[in-house]
Amino acid sequence: MKAIDWTKRILLSGTLLIAAAATAAQAQAPAETPPAAPAPAPAGEPYVIATINNVPVNAQWFHQMLMSVGGSRVLQHAIDLMVVEQEASKNGTPMQGPDFEKLVQAEIDRTLDALEAQGIRKEDRTRVFFQLLQRSGRTEDEFLVQMRIQAGLRMLSAGRVEAPTEKEIQDAFNALYGPRVEGRTITMRTRAEITTIRKRLENGEAFEAVMQSTPNIVRLQAQTIAESTTYEREADKQLKAAALATKEGTLSPVVQDISSGGELFYAVFVDKIVPKDPTASLADPVVRARIERIVKNSKDQRWMSAKAAELHQNLQINIRDPILSRQYQIAKELQQAANAPAQPAPAPAPAP
Repeated sequence: MKAIDWTKRILLSGTLLIAAAATAAQAQAPAETPPAAPAPAPAGEPYVIATINNVPVNAQWFHQMLMSVGGSRVLQHAIDLMVVEQEASKNGTPMQGPDFEKLVQAEIDRTLDALEAQGIRKEDRTRVFFQLLQRSGRTEDEFLVQMRIQAGLRMLSAGRVEAPTEKEIQDAFNALYGPRVEGRTITMRTRAEITTIRKRLENGEAFEAVMQSTPNIVRLQAQTIAESTTYEREADKQLKAAALATKEGTLSPVVQDISSGGELFYAVFVDKIVPKDPTASLADPVVRARIERIVKNSKDQRWMSAKAAELHQNLQINIRDPILSRQYQIAKELQQAANAPAQPAPAPAPAP
């Protein structure tokens, strides 16, 4: 896939996505002759946006289909963006102009740098990123909207997040350079399902093949568990102890999450046991700068997440389009169901 100059891409996409960015984009783009406006439809006739095999496609029909298929998804992006734009304007820092475009580009760079930190070569990171976007079902424009939201929230965080403390820096250093386990955490609804996975692995099947053919996986998540990391939840403490005591290429003992009503069971497939790096030291300015950057970004992200949640708490939305209103209500109900705590499974009926 052809590499993209993200700075230029941001400016071009901004004219389509965000009205506030249009001024900055147009200031840097060469003047072009605007396309001729489409001829107005005759009075009393619907506006035709296209023809398919000489059959007209009128705008009203297309609008209804567009709302039904993607209306709620696009609306959520618009809501997320507008609440941040409104807050930024109230703060006296509007999300527009060349300086803000630099912040957007910095968010893109952070995303790509994160791929490089996972071992992906610098020259491959854009290609890999587009592959990940495609797998997740997200478009490039959706990603760019998210980057503008992130840039706006980070701009709002300026001066509101405390600098990293020495303890935070030390804890992050221990987590990154101390002994740790790199693996993948499996979440299932029953202990028996994880037992089946374990037996297949012990019989020599590859982990990836087992996962691809295992139904009802609640979550499969890559995870680094450091010896120095502390957890609050009892299930997380148990999972850490289980993972650190597990050999490479095997599955840890099962941990039951009591807080979920006994519904969730965890196990970690240990890909790699990483010993402490004896060459790393906080006295090294390069290492220290990296750790400080990681801690600061983590604290910024926590503030940004809390701010986004705060902006949505008292949100007032009046959707006038009936199709979009229904789609938004369905999406809202699904989100509420996903966030609801798991309920214990009903006891099995007694045998006759």
